[in-house]
Amino acid sequence: MEQVHSQGKTKSNGGWTTLHLASYFGQKDIVEELLKRGVDVNTQNYGGDTALHVAALCGRQEVVLLLLRHGACATLLNGCAQTPRDITDDDEVITMLEAAERREGRKMEERLLNAARDGDCGVVAQLLSKSRPPDVNCKDSHGDTALHIAASRGHKECVEVLVKSGGSFSTMNKNGHSVLDVTKDDQMRFFLEKCQENAITARKFEGQLWKKSDFLSWNSHWVVLENGSVSWYCKQSDTACGNRRQGYKPLIKAQCVVKSWDKYFFSLKCCDGSVHHFKVSSRCTEPEISRKVKEKVAEEAMDLLSHSLQATESYQRMLESQVGVFVSMVKNEDNNDMTGPELIKAREICELCSEACSVLRHCVDLLSQREEVWH
Repeated sequence: MEQVHSQGKTKSNGGWTTLHLASYFGQKDIVEELLKRGVDVNTQNYGGDTALHVAALCGRQEVVLLLLRHGACATLLNGCAQTPRDITDDDEVITMLEAAERREGRKMEERLLNAARDGDCGVVAQLLSKSRPPDVNCKDSHGDTALHIAASRGHKECVEVLVKSGGSFSTMNKNGHSVLDVTKDDQMRFFLEKCQENAITARKFEGQLWKKSDFLSWNSHWVVLENGSVSWYCKQSDTACGNRRQGYKPLIKAQCVVKSWDKYFFSLKCCDGSVHHFKVSSRCTEPEISRKVKEKVAEEAMDLLSHSLQATESYQRMLESQVGVFVSMVKNEDNNDMTGPELIKAREICELCSEACSVLRHCVDLLSQREEVWH
């Protein structure tokens, strides 16, 4: 048995260990003995499969249950972005794996909430960077999300990571309080308000890129940049299913490095120390990329100008109303000496606001006409 144990830690034939082989053939006694002797239950072969993957594939119900009891991860993805549940047709095995996935999901949510409570930014970032991360808006027994907890305790770095990962400002706890409602510190409140503004204007970008794998090969991925994070999938259709995501990294404090000698290649250095290499397809010509960038910039500029115009008109109407009230008040004053200068100044302000709105509206009209020409 000592020889089996020593071989259980050795990879051969595609990275298969003794635990893989015993699980595949349903050798429960050997699997149990290996686990008792401390073999890593989540070791992956060169295809990314764990012992739980191969046991589930073959419908080895007793082995699956044994592996789960010894801490086998039911949500670990193989090289094809599949969990053990994805590759089995056995109903009993599927039921066991679904229950294990729910338990693991809840454990990760509890870890996320506790890390937010302790201000442990590293753990928060690590959990949210998993290929299948916990729900960033999960709640504790009081209905508080991790963002509620971190904000109320003044953990700014945790708040920043949570916001970048899609933490919601509008979610209410059981007392009907939002994140801003539970924030007592003025500096934290100001920081949250700025984050909320940025979250409103943030845009989603996605497209095909080549990503370097651990085996020095380049694989095509559909990459999504959203909510201050980057995710990658095998293909575009997988983006509809979160469990098909092959990788995820928050971009808080990340660095993008571009090589001067290769305009298509760039590296992404993340806050957890990991480095990811991407490459733009050489078929995307520079003029085409430039045109798409210009279109994006023009579209964003139009949106911002339209929003500014609406806000300006709204404030101008409010100002006109207040000036009207002011004029009425001055007219009713007994001291006639006050009426002249105040009335003249009030009317000047009102006229200037109207002119400003008119000019801004004209600018937007001109840009709209230019956009129609572009399209």
